[in-house]
Amino acid sequence: MDAQGVTLAIDHLAAAAGLSDSERHALVRPHAVNPAVLHARVFGRQPLAPETVIGSFVEGARVRADALTALADTVGAEPLGSEVRRLLVTHPPPIGAWGPDVVAALRATYAAHERAAVMIAASLDGT
Repeated sequence: MDAQGVTLAIDHLAAAAGLSDSERHALVRPHAVNPAVLHARVFGRQPLAPETVIGSFVEGARVRADALTALADTVGAEPLGSEVRRLLVTHPPPIGAWGPDVVAALRATYAAHERAAVMIAASLDGT
């Protein structure tokens, strides 16, 4: 799983919506404190435990969900923001970084993020 495409889409959509560089960076700044980044700052290039890797994916999904809802509110005000929130609440990130269903839950979350980005893009196309 890789959500770099969604993160890049958030930045492109934010630029198209007219957000400043600092506003765009604020949307994704919380990525800098995910478990893998913090592990690297403390332990360098030591191998990551599977739970740390999954935890990073989960935390990244939370950051993207916040960014997508903020962007939807900016682009389409309450109607689009509500629609994006409904979609993302239906497919939330998993609560923890372990368990047999964590990968499937993350894939569903990532797919919802992609749909949310497309919804925002469609709203921008309509304006």
